Amino acid sequence: MPSPLRVLYIDDLHFGRDFVHDVLHKGPQDFQITEVASRQEFVQRLNNDTYDVVLSDLNIVGFKGLEILEAVRAQAPDLPLVIVTSPDSEALAVAALHCGADDYVLKGVHPIQRLPFVLRTLCEKKRLQEELQQANKIKTDFLATISHELRTPLNVILGYTNLMLEGMFGKFDEEQQTPLQRIEENAKNLLTLISDALGVIRLETGQLSIDPKEVDLQILLAELRKTAPDFSSDKSPVHLLWAIAPDLPHLFTDPGKLTLIIKHLLNNALKFTERGSILVSAAAVEGGVEISIADTGVGIATEVLPIIFEPFRQGDGSSTRRYEGAGIGLYIAQRLLDRLGGSIAVESTVGQGSTFRIHLPLILPQ
Repeated sequence: MPSPLRVLYIDDLHFGRDFVHDVLHKGPQDFQITEVASRQEFVQRLNNDTYDVVLSDLNIVGFKGLEILEAVRAQAPDLPLVIVTSPDSEALAVAALHCGADDYVLKGVHPIQRLPFVLRTLCEKKRLQEELQQANKIKTDFLATISHELRTPLNVILGYTNLMLEGMFGKFDEEQQTPLQRIEENAKNLLTLISDALGVIRLETGQLSIDPKEVDLQILLAELRKTAPDFSSDKSPVHLLWAIAPDLPHLFTDPGKLTLIIKHLLNNALKFTERGSILVSAAAVEGGVEISIADTGVGIATEVLPIIFEPFRQGDGSSTRRYEGAGIGLYIAQRLLDRLGGSIAVESTVGQGSTFRIHLPLILPQ
């Protein structure tokens, strides 16, 4: 037999409390009801005891307007709150929904009979949300552990491979160096994937801190250009172009996070562009700056655009997809932009390419 639902009910009218009490005890669900009539007693109970749901009238002595909602959300932000009030206060009850209440029922009319169902449904929803949060925590902890455990041997592989390529264990001819270079390249790709996975974990768990400072965007983009892949050869099928306006304003933002955002977008363009060009441009706009990365790659289908910023999603989700990667670069870029007070938009045509535009404010919002 399920445990009774613990209900904290505040109503300063005795007959109102009796009426709701009778309605709840007519149903098959068992309710353990704690009734209070004053603000002081309500706050005290909310602080000291544990409940599954709160019931409240809106016309309580000691509370003005919707202050009852503020009191509940301040002490127990996740606790379901149901308004039980008279029919002539329905407009206020609807306003309460917009301010954070979960539902409302009206006294003295037929819908009051749905009150037991409302309470059971809200409590079941809360239970499922808690289970989902716990499952997500287990998943996140598992990913974090695996990622950390993989990085150590992978760094050892990279270290020894680099020493071998430098001839620390004897000279290798060109034919012998080729597989070593492939090992190094794939190990670096795997290390990047692991680092991105850890980045997702830090974002989802709130462990990623923001360190804002004054940023000269000209210098930041110049440094990024130095570390970008070299496509200077005329034989290269892809040309990386830069169009940086000379009058870019300084920003007050996190330079490390901004660099990471641009790198993820640039890597995304490089991955899906086999020939043509990738153009990185930056210009001042009203209230901030716009940085865009336009490519002549494969493009993105219209029906796929809504999911490209979701974690571990790609346009081609099949096991035989053509392009490698876990599909988390765009997710990380968007989440970091959210933290910096920015936004991202994309325009794309299949077979012609894509353009990602990011907007950043001049000053990081508090």
